[in-house]
Amino acid sequence: MEKMSDMMDMFRQYENRGIYLSFGEEKWSSYQAAEACLLREDNPYMMDYVMNEKGELLQIRFDRINI
Repeated sequence: MEKMSDMMDMFRQYENRGIYLSFGEEKWSSYQAAEACLLREDNPYMMDYVMNEKGELLQIRFDRINI
């Protein structure tokens, strides 16, 4: 599945830059983040980008949304 691989690569790049991926208080791997974005259509997630005061990305939080 090419989309899954591409999405995992993107999240790995974030992880390699020290950017924390999480759902609630739980740290997520690049695989968990990609799976949430691509495979869980019945429970969609929204990414919340957390920045510091300089505008640098610190964390990506995955929030479950109800449609």
